[in-house]
Amino acid sequence: MAIREILATQERNKRAKGDKTYHLIVSFPEGEVPTREQLADIEDTLCAGIGYAEHQRISAAHTNTKHFHIHIAINRVHPRTLRCVEPFYDHKELFKLCRALEQKHGLQLHPMDGPALPGRPGDLEAHAGEASFLRWVKETAGVELVERAGKAASWGELHAALERHGLAIRPKGAGLVIVQESTGLAVKESSVDRSLSAQALTKRLGAYEPPPRAQTQGRSNGDSSQWGAAGDAARPGRGGYQRAPLHRHADSEVLYQQYQAQRETLVKARAAQRAALRQAQAEHAKELAAWYAARRAEIKRSPVLSAAERRHAYAMLAHQRRADAAARRQELARQRQEAAQQGLPTWQDFLMAEAGRGNEVAVAVLRSRSRRQRRMAETLLTAADADAARHIVYERLQPKAGKDGALVYRVEDGGVVSDEAAQVRVTAVTAGAAFLALSLADDRFRGQALVVEGTQAFRRQVAQLAAMKGLEVRFADPELERERARMAERMTHAEGSTTVAAFISRRNSMRDTVPSVDYTRLWAGSDAGPAVYHGRRRLQDGAEVVLLQRGGETLVKPVTPAQAAKASTWRVGQTVELDSRGRFLTPSRGRKR
Repeated sequence: MAIREILATQERNKRAKGDKTYHLIVSFPEGEVPTREQLADIEDTLCAGIGYAEHQRISAAHTNTKHFHIHIAINRVHPRTLRCVEPFYDHKELFKLCRALEQKHGLQLHPMDGPALPGRPGDLEAHAGEASFLRWVKETAGVELVERAGKAASWGELHAALERHGLAIRPKGAGLVIVQESTGLAVKESSVDRSLSAQALTKRLGAYEPPPRAQTQGRSNGDSSQWGAAGDAARPGRGGYQRAPLHRHADSEVLYQQYQAQRETLVKARAAQRAALRQAQAEHAKELAAWYAARRAEIKRSPVLSAAERRHAYAMLAHQRRADAAARRQELARQRQEAAQQGLPTWQDFLMAEAGRGNEVAVAVLRSRSRRQRRMAETLLTAADADAARHIVYERLQPKAGKDGALVYRVEDGGVVSDEAAQVRVTAVTAGAAFLALSLADDRFRGQALVVEGTQAFRRQVAQLAAMKGLEVRFADPELERERARMAERMTHAEGSTTVAAFISRRNSMRDTVPSVDYTRLWAGSDAGPAVYHGRRRLQDGAEVVLLQRGGETLVKPVTPAQAAKASTWRVGQTVELDSRGRFLTPSRGRKR
């Protein structure tokens, strides 16, 4: 009904030929979900701020991505005046409104605040993880240029200041740009600082004047008096712009060198592939021309063809040649497209791929740039001194690495765990996800009391798992720590059973009060194969058993003293393999440090 009413209003405006619907998306940081009242106020404020307070609109909230967001479809045609309203420069007003709304409702601040650059340079840095030319100009020469522009009495003085950094000012379009002529890179002067805009400089220094001829000739002729024997790189601190990682980490330089070597190898391979394609195209064209020349010669020498038949044969041969050429062009286009699809990885892509392969140094470098704030009202585990956490990768579980260094694990029972810089967060809560998060937190925050946030059911489940799996953890919350101790004592009573059968029976009897306890049974020869090690227990009669988990069941396997000694070297979560006779084969490592 609402859509039909909007369409009817738009139909009454006959002058506007473009899109009559304005689409606004309001996205929130990962994990933040405002209340319905907050969303209503945010929608009303934003729409009114860009001139659409009285316009018809439809909004919908979506949770299909990591970021909760709302879509607002606004009818640009006013319901009474029927004018089609265009909100020019709306992004500036929307940004100011978003800042005010964040402060009003206590929401997280926009993640682009701070050192990030606006526009395309900022997009490049976010995508590639490398410092842009604009950042280099601002950090290397920005302060001096602003100071010199304010004091310079002529364009020559400003050119001299730029010359010291290997830069120059050139007119472009209706404005000016700062150019590094050795590379051809350029940025608008106003993007470095507003005092360097074309309008401000021409107002202060007069019409633009090119740099002196001596400087231009020295640069073009490689004059050593201007540039030194080795060019820009020869001047201390004036090496010119070069790509560099944004990640401020001690190990980033070593990894970046590996990335550059890998990229250079790929560049050479792609160049060789293109050269091979060009060579193959030239050879094929040469062979095709020779083949058709031979066919034309045969037609010409044929004693049986009449003049009309010879003309028809020539025409058919020409038609076939055009068809072959078109087919060859299509094949070459397909090959070039396949080669183009094998794009070069960015520095960010390289780090994510290395982190996904278990490179803990790459994980640390990725996390060094993370500016994510602490999430609230979520299911997560952390510690008081989270900055001292180790970087752990469970390579066997094949996590996916994000640009901020977060490792996302997907558990077989549908659970999802995100291992982030300062916390381990459970985005889809299941028993498997809770146990994985607890194991990660135990490894990363070893020796510290764990802080568990989330629902009461999740907190209790974590305490029960810590006791059941025999993990040597403690919790910062006294009540949660008492819950873990009570459960551990109950598990100790179960281990005090005189026989394996009594131990199994006692564990199964606990399932009525502790739903997270899996069904327990004795291991049999038919259970041969891989299983997940969940600890070992000593019974009252001195016998020892190991607990194995597979298919939602806990298997109890009696072991010999030698097997128990071998199991003492394993860690909970490792995959072990047994043959049909109950012998343990070499376990695969489930964790990597």
